[in-house]
Amino acid sequence: MSTPEGLPPPLRDLTGLWYGTLGESIVAWALADVGKPGPSVFYAFVTGGSSRGGGVYEATVDGALVKTVFPNRAVLTAKRRGDRALDLTFTPAPAESNFAITARRPVPLHGTLARAD
Repeated sequence: MSTPEGLPPPLRDLTGLWYGTLGESIVAWALADVGKPGPSVFYAFVTGGSSRGGGVYEATVDGALVKTVFPNRAVLTAKRRGDRALDLTFTPAPAESNFAITARRPVPLHGTLARAD
């Protein structure tokens, strides 16, 4: 979405393409209109030149926070910070284990994106 027309006020500042780093990955993020009810998010990443991925995913909005839950249950949240920055947090899916004490706990990755003008 490149224009804010038709978006609720908290989302109007999130239009356009955003880019930056998240952990060791270079990422791109944007709100997307795919013709379905509710917002969608475009998210793409590349890590170390060999690992890459992304796509368009359904999202939910809570105030100014945009949340995407991926099919593997990992969560990506985006929130505007300041005039030209977007805070992005990626929380990996919890590891499933029969041994709760030794189960790996997800460690979120945080990053700041800038608008690609």
